[in-house]
Amino acid sequence: MLLPPHSRRVRVGYLMLAVFLLGSLSSNTYATNSLAPLSNVDNGGEVGYNQTICFGDTPTELINISDASGGNNNLAIEYLWMQSIPGINNQWQAIPGATSASYTPGPINQTTAFIRCARRFGFANYTAESNVIVINIQSAPIVSIIEAPFFGNSQEDLTFTAAYLPFVDYLWDFGDGNTASGRDVVHNYQYGNNYTVTLTLTDQMTGCSITIPVTDVIILGPLPVELAYFRAESPDNYRVEISWETSSEENNAYFLLQHSLDGERFEVISSQAGQGTTDANTAYQFTHPNPPGGINYYRLKQVDYDDSYAYSEVIAVKIDRDFPKAIRVYPNPVREQLRIQLKSASEREAVVSVFNQNHQLLDQFILPAGVKHFERTVSQYPSGHYVLKVRAREFRESLPFIKIED
Repeated sequence: MLLPPHSRRVRVGYLMLAVFLLGSLSSNTYATNSLAPLSNVDNGGEVGYNQTICFGDTPTELINISDASGGNNNLAIEYLWMQSIPGINNQWQAIPGATSASYTPGPINQTTAFIRCARRFGFANYTAESNVIVINIQSAPIVSIIEAPFFGNSQEDLTFTAAYLPFVDYLWDFGDGNTASGRDVVHNYQYGNNYTVTLTLTDQMTGCSITIPVTDVIILGPLPVELAYFRAESPDNYRVEISWETSSEENNAYFLLQHSLDGERFEVISSQAGQGTTDANTAYQFTHPNPPGGINYYRLKQVDYDDSYAYSEVIAVKIDRDFPKAIRVYPNPVREQLRIQLKSASEREAVVSVFNQNHQLLDQFILPAGVKHFERTVSQYPSGHYVLKVRAREFRESLPFIKIED
């Protein structure tokens, strides 16, 4: 338990023993037996004041109200500030460099007591101490977030919810200049962008508050083109026909058609020029050859002349087939990452070689045993036609692919 302020003088005892070990702060030390017994200070003076602050705030200066006194007035007074040791009752430690009559503590994160010791110049022992000052730290509310979306559409209601805390005020900042109060709130973003959402909690009893980050939410704005439709279908499970049509376009530079196998990581498989600004219907089409088996996801990224962009909805097509070869590569054509898929994992390592159209060996690497899916970065390859050859114990396979630039 911390010593109560202004209630009584701290008995020197162990405190004086601790500060004695620090030695003299002066390079010129008088022999104590050459001075009268009462030549050192006997009154530590007074300091102020007790403080109650919020967690994260910085304490104000502990000021000198009255100087230490007593002893030989011809000798200067030296001070040393000490603070309580967290978790150990009535134990103190010296504060390095804190040797002035007043002291400004740095940031502290728990309730702490301070005391000022005094001695006359030339004496080894601090023989008097001031009153005890206590800086009490009020804790800030801590809450868990129950609901906070990562994605959303403009002009769509999004719900943000925090756990209940009694006697606490909630203030949400949605990062778009709007705020809302309450534990459970709904917000509607007007424009597509990335926003950082924060929540400020204020304790009604102490007034202490804390602001915590909640989420970075990505809001998809409306396409600056009016889509009549966006479709994808596979007529034979060996290709996907993607088509879309616009009823109008405004400052539309181009479309990027993107493909994904998990609905999260997308790669560009086609780029098609837009019509700028027009009120006429415009149809677009692309054939995705040899898509992987399973669910394939597609979306459009529409880019304006000023490089602003927006995304369409994501559509999906399921490919129900087993590829006939022992191995396949995709996407084809490829820009950055070439994926290699085996029909069944090889029991031993396989050697993969890449040859250019002049039959020169360009790249070679090992496909580990037991692996069915593998990726290889090919962004450094020049544009052109290539052949990938795989040599394993169970099979040998050669497959062509095309490298294209963005």
